[in-house]
Amino acid sequence: MKLDKTKKHHSEQVFESTSCPNDTLIGVQFDACRFVSCDFTGFQFRECEFIDCEFIDCQLAGAKFGMSRFQEVVFLDCDVSGVDWTLADWSGFVLNAPFSFKNCHLNQDSFFGLELKSLNMIDCQLRGVDFREAQLEGADFENSDLVHAIFAHSDLRLANFTGTRGVQLDVNNNKLKGAKFERGEAVNLLAFLGIDLVD
Repeated sequence: MKLDKTKKHHSEQVFESTSCPNDTLIGVQFDACRFVSCDFTGFQFRECEFIDCEFIDCQLAGAKFGMSRFQEVVFLDCDVSGVDWTLADWSGFVLNAPFSFKNCHLNQDSFFGLELKSLNMIDCQLRGVDFREAQLEGADFENSDLVHAIFAHSDLRLANFTGTRGVQLDVNNNKLKGAKFERGEAVNLLAFLGIDLVD
């Protein structure tokens, strides 16, 4: 099904192979919709709402979600790089993260200062992502690439970092109680304490 930009509400629709890069959509609600192999590169979703939706194998690099809302949204096998998630609408009470990512690219994204408890980013490429001052208690980063990802004053209590690569965390300015690391990555954390390990 092709995306009808004049329609303000879509329910239980499947949009497949839709290609509309660098286009704009304003004030549209998507309820239980699936987006499959769509190209939304540089697309602007303004004041849109996504409820119980799935994005599968979609191109969303550079997309903008200005004042858009998410609830139970799943991204699978997508390129969501270069997205500033701070531009979305975060008003209202949110118990857990409103979306999750599996096997996605989110390089250079920004989650600065967001409250995203229990966020799932499994098997993802998260290079250069800005997680500064984010509330990420219970987040799951299992098997993800975190090279050059930035954590500062971030709440990472109970977060899962098993199988991750390239994690660099200053243990002095991040909350890490209960976080899980494999031994190899945990050793890297000691570098911020000025500790040298010898055989």
